[in-house]
Amino acid sequence: MWRGGATAASAARAFRSRLLPDPIHNPVTSLAPVASARASSSSAPSAAASNTIAEAAAAAAAVSQQAGSVSDALRYYGRCYWELSKARLSALVVATSGAGYVLGSGNIVDIAGLCFTCTGTMMVAASANTLNQVFEIKNDAKMKRTMRRPLPSGRISPAHAAMWATSVGAAGTALLA
Repeated sequence: MWRGGATAASAARAFRSRLLPDPIHNPVTSLAPVASARASSSSAPSAAASNTIAEAAAAAAAVSQQAGSVSDALRYYGRCYWELSKARLSALVVATSGAGYVLGSGNIVDIAGLCFTCTGTMMVAASANTLNQVFEIKNDAKMKRTMRRPLPSGRISPAHAAMWATSVGAAGTALLA
């Protein structure tokens, strides 16, 4: 099963594809041959048990597919929020405010206060960067460097981005207060 450059993930995919031909796109039909083969080779009570097993496997495949779509949605929106907030630029703002907090605290640094300050600053900076992109959609759409951002490319709506900015900004301000 394992060959020179094969990884564990590709080996697992190959193994799964041999067990269940296509459980994601059609979970019931991929399990039907297994259930019918078991039913034809055994008596009536075991046929009912195999149908129950097939139904349970189909339900598990459906739940797995739904969980996959949830994780895909989280990954998709997480990526959009990351780009909207300009997280790397916001991290520079957080580093500056954190350094100022440490330098201004004297001999003893309050770790909880530092964490709250850095988290609140990150949230407020993310909100400001997102609102900037909401207001500059037309200009961002014209420039090659910015046309692939979430708002000009249409990956997320301006209302969704404004809601994200408002909620993150309010939470960050409350945390800083």
